[in-house]
Amino acid sequence: MNSVEPRAYLRVIRNVKRGIEARSIIISALRRESLTAKEVSRRTGLSYATVRLQLRNLEKEGIVKREGGLPHRWRLTGKGQAGINDYLNL
Repeated sequence: MNSVEPRAYLRVIRNVKRGIEARSIIISALRRESLTAKEVSRRTGLSYATVRLQLRNLEKEGIVKREGGLPHRWRLTGKGQAGINDYLNL
């Protein structure tokens, strides 16, 4: 992993290296378009279970949002697209 996405650091859970890296990869994938969890898994090489877990964690923070019926498509929210300075209100 080359870079860590600032929004991968969450407030509601303990941030461990593997989780931060997985969330960074997921956020990067969703930056291009909304995807299902299975599509994120296929495109990123992360396991489906990891993608589902991290999407739920990101949803709790308001960084991603589910859309549509099953299977849900996930997209970044405005919070997920904001810069780190905007996110931290600096």
